[in-house]
Amino acid sequence: MHRDVPDIAVLTVPRENAQSVVDRVVRAGIKAILNFAPTQLQVPGDVTVKTVNMAMELEGLSFALSNRD
Repeated sequence: MHRDVPDIAVLTVPRENAQSVVDRVVRAGIKAILNFAPTQLQVPGDVTVKTVNMAMELEGLSFALSNRD
């Protein structure tokens, strides 16, 4: 039986749940994770994690809005 596994997981859980959820994601065979949880995650070397800092992104947008010509 062939089981399809998604290529990328998007993690949007509270900090205190993030590592346990990412452990499940890794066990499922997913190798790329976009992390919105405000924490660093521990994953095996063959898994790529990109963490998005929402506070920094919102600050950047706010700055752009307040400095329009």
